[in-house]
Amino acid sequence: MSSFVISNKYPCFADELSKMGHNIIFSDTVKAFPQPEQTHADMQILTINNTVFVLQECEKLKTLPYKENLII
Repeated sequence: MSSFVISNKYPCFADELSKMGHNIIFSDTVKAFPQPEQTHADMQILTINNTVFVLQECEKLKTLPYKENLII
């Protein structure tokens, strides 16, 4: 099963991905960003090979059980 990190502002996408059997992880809200970008997952988490990079301000994403290396 794949996991997707997405904004909670689009529950219709989350519902459809869940119906397909995917795990949904909602992104954090980063108040340091301008309003339109505060929940953008692509600005909060990045996976390259087996390394997961998470923005320091993302408390929820830092606590998820990652399989491989986590860099904050």
